[in-house]
Amino acid sequence: MLIKNIFFLISFFMFFILKNYAENSNTFVVFGHGYSTLLNKKKREDFIKKINKMNPKLVFILGDSELDNNDIVLDYKSKLKAKVFFSPGNNEIKKGNLDKYLDNVGYLDTLLKTEFGNFILLNSLASSESINLYLKNIINNLDTLVPTFLLTHHRIWDDNLISPYPYEHDKSYLFSDLDSNIISSFNYIIAGNSPTQYFGHINTEIPYNTNICYWLDMVKNIECYSMGMKNTPFFHFLKVFDREIVIKSIVNKKSKLISKQKQIKDKEINKKIIYPIEHFLYLFICILILIIIKMRKNLK
Repeated sequence: MLIKNIFFLISFFMFFILKNYAENSNTFVVFGHGYSTLLNKKKREDFIKKINKMNPKLVFILGDSELDNNDIVLDYKSKLKAKVFFSPGNNEIKKGNLDKYLDNVGYLDTLLKTEFGNFILLNSLASSESINLYLKNIINNLDTLVPTFLLTHHRIWDDNLISPYPYEHDKSYLFSDLDSNIISSFNYIIAGNSPTQYFGHINTEIPYNTNICYWLDMVKNIECYSMGMKNTPFFHFLKVFDREIVIKSIVNKKSKLISKQKQIKDKEINKKIIYPIEHFLYLFICILILIIIKMRKNLK
């Protein structure tokens, strides 16, 4: 009887362990543009804990996340329970190059093959010639039985923002400059840049939409997702079913969304605030004026 009970308990726990593994075996997390949001170690640690609670198999950090800082990269590598991979953004460029990023991460482009997908980490800051050469070298290594994800920093399918040269703020090429035969074989492209460039830019007086977590463009039958954050920490938890994906956006509720309207309003309020030291100065000046008036009266 005791043996039967022990066997039952072991079977019970094994069931939940295998169930949990099955539920999370085809999952990954994506986020980008963390440098303007994950502003200190405490925020990063809270963010990492939130990701770990979701128990993804993989984590992809898609640029503009201070990945040129070795301490921050080590934080992600050591504290995230899942395997973590990176792609550079313009924020990681220092003195016109990605040397510090490369020292910390170890690669600019890489291919990861798993049982549920091919994941290509692409350096979108490079020239179109360099990108085409890299993609040409790896295209025959892809597993055609699973979907292919191209993960990068810039919205490479969007030609609205283009820099004149590689390794500047935006990409430096048209989408049509990339090898269409190779690109068309991808199922998904995921970019980690901030939404503020597209839904009202932070450098203008146009209020930007801080409620955007991600959005989808359909380009030549490729699902193209923008998944960068701004002002509040959030990441995207994706699960692959066959060749389809399900996305859940996880927002850190400890942080508040800060809209452009609120920033402007706060500045106006701050202009009107009179701090204690100013109160003292005003009081001192008033007393001084009263003393002078009194003295003048006494002289008369």
